[in-house]
Amino acid sequence: GNPVAQLNLAQRYHYGEEVEKQDIQEAVKWYRRSAEGGDPDAQFLLGMMYYRGDEIEQDKAEAFRLFSLSAEQGNPDAQDMLGDCYCLGVGVEEDLTQAATWYRRAAEQGNPYSQFALGRLLFQGKGVEQDEEAGAMWIRRAADQELDDAQDLYGDLLRYGRGVKKDIQEAIRWYRRAAAQEQPGSQMSLGLLYEHGEGVEQSFVEAVDWYRKAAVQGYAPAQLCLGNMYHWGHGVRQDDEQAAKWYANAYENGLEEAKEALDELDDER
Repeated sequence: GNPVAQLNLAQRYHYGEEVEKQDIQEAVKWYRRSAEGGDPDAQFLLGMMYYRGDEIEQDKAEAFRLFSLSAEQGNPDAQDMLGDCYCLGVGVEEDLTQAATWYRRAAEQGNPYSQFALGRLLFQGKGVEQDEEAGAMWIRRAADQELDDAQDLYGDLLRYGRGVKKDIQEAIRWYRRAAAQEQPGSQMSLGLLYEHGEGVEQSFVEAVDWYRKAAVQGYAPAQLCLGNMYHWGHGVRQDDEQAAKWYANAYENGLEEAKEALDELDDER
């Protein structure tokens, strides 16, 4: 059989297109035939099904095997997932040197997730020799491709001058790009900058607005900050009921220091 034709048939059954009905088992059968025939896309897609385990029984070792076959043929998505497998010890022993090798191969082909992952490994000196400037370059490349977590981290690098020249205005620009994608870390950072008037004109009202955007997404540090703003009456009407609500939310989301804030509030009341 023709592996490309088998892949097309697999995808039709997978998504229920141009066939009587969606049929996952039939899709898996054709993905496997195509993968065994050497098609790198089929190897990757079947690998993802085994990796996720939501449509078929999860099998991490089989996912790793399929990603390896596809990655060796140059598929950047498979190279990225292979990097993840080595990084997290999924289906294989954890090996950060191998993770960095596969992330680099995918990153050089433009995969933003691998660019971001490689950048972080370079910063930490894990699996590779530490190199903050190279790390910042790869994080910037991922940020340029609109990866919101990369934009957030690149903002941090600019704000603190890590691997790049310190530039608060440029940091704010990247935080805004990430915040526009609802990235809570950047929304929180913008809140802090407005609260303290760093790089922007101080505005408690703006700070509250940004903290709230991150807080409603369940981001605990922003929930704590929003609680503080209610407690102090900064940018909002003073309201200890609201403060207590946001402190409690932050604590439920795993932020220990929110418990201290709650206890102090109880002592004052």
